[in-house]
Amino acid sequence: MKPIDIQKKEFNKSMRGYNASDVDLYMNDIAKAMEELLAENEELNLRLKNAEDQLDKFNRIEQTLRDALVVAQSTAEDVVRTANEKADHIVVAAEHKAEKILDDANNRIIDARREYEEAKKDAILFKTRFKTLLSAQLEAVQDSLVDEL
Repeated sequence: MKPIDIQKKEFNKSMRGYNASDVDLYMNDIAKAMEELLAENEELNLRLKNAEDQLDKFNRIEQTLRDALVVAQSTAEDVVRTANEKADHIVVAAEHKAEKILDDANNRIIDARREYEEAKKDAILFKTRFKTLLSAQLEAVQDSLVDEL
């Protein structure tokens, strides 16, 4: 029912009926009230539609943010995992390098000890030969002095 239907509604007249002008005034008031209610209803329906549209928009934004958060979290986990893998590789490489450095140092120590022992033997051999030479020279000098006397 629309306000115009109320305004155009006509009633049969009867002898003992209501006062026609009172009924017409009351019907006009009802029609105005109904017009206002329909206008308000239309405005509320429009506001509801706008609110539903905004809610849909916010829901899409929320879903986009959730998806972005999932991607960001996944990316962060990938970055952490990759960083840990790289760190592990660096540690392993450093350990291998340290082992090589220690092995080289140990080999140098062994070579230095071997050279030291050889030098020590050479010094002892030189000392022994030099003593022998000096002894032989001393004996030759003494023999030559004895021969001269």
